[in-house]
Amino acid sequence: MKKKDSKEIQLLRTHKTESGLSYPKLGKELGVSGMTIYNWFRGKQKPSDMANRLIRTYLLSIKLLKKQTYTIREGEIIPLMHSQRPVFKAKEKK
Repeated sequence: MKKKDSKEIQLLRTHKTESGLSYPKLGKELGVSGMTIYNWFRGKQKPSDMANRLIRTYLLSIKLLKKQTYTIREGEIIPLMHSQRPVFKAKEKK
């Protein structure tokens, strides 16, 4: 029986699907082989703690570039709900 994927792997899989990246291209962006990504997704290997930190940093940077707000708290990736996102108002000219 396959264990449930970590949050990092779930989000990385979603990113791969949405971006259309191949395993080798995604692996190159993360500094690992495409086969390593494939094995993570299939549950044959588990990312190391360092790899998980790299995945979190990579996903956070991608989301920030897309202006989808996520945060990392105590090593966890937490998506912010629309109502939690900071609102910046333009200053009124006097």
